[in-house]
Amino acid sequence: MSNLGDLNMDGVTSGGDFGLLPAGWYAVVAEDSDRREAKSGNGDYLNMRFKIAEGEYQNRTVFYRFNLWNRNEKASQIAKKQWKGFIDACDVESPGDSSHLHGIKVLANVIVQKGTNGYSDSNDIRGFKPVGGFAPAPAAAPAAPAPAPQAAPEADETSPW
Repeated sequence: MSNLGDLNMDGVTSGGDFGLLPAGWYAVVAEDSDRREAKSGNGDYLNMRFKIAEGEYQNRTVFYRFNLWNRNEKASQIAKKQWKGFIDACDVESPGDSSHLHGIKVLANVIVQKGTNGYSDSNDIRGFKPVGGFAPAPAAAPAAPAPAPQAAPEADETSPW
């Protein structure tokens, strides 16, 4: 038991909604990252915490695990492709430390992952793009006027046709 008599709660509001984010592309910024051991014992992963950077869900958090050091080669290769997509979106060729990517705004494709084995649905990330990656398609240029028809050249007596 703990005495809470000196805890001042004046002006404090509840933490807000922690429900699922709707699926879609969100501008995010990596805020924190650390290497963790997988509970399965199959290796380590890079856990990254992203904050939604703008819009209706600004300041909400999404986590993503890059399973980079998995003993299963296929799982590791998939994670490396995902990591490459993230660092390309950050426009960083070869970061020496994951913290070098903190604070860089990118777009993340947030999905809703269906819950299994008694777990509820959750958000996950399925890809990254640079912030400029979704520029609107350029408007079609007006068609150039068709060239005026030219008269056929006059037959020349030396021409075989």
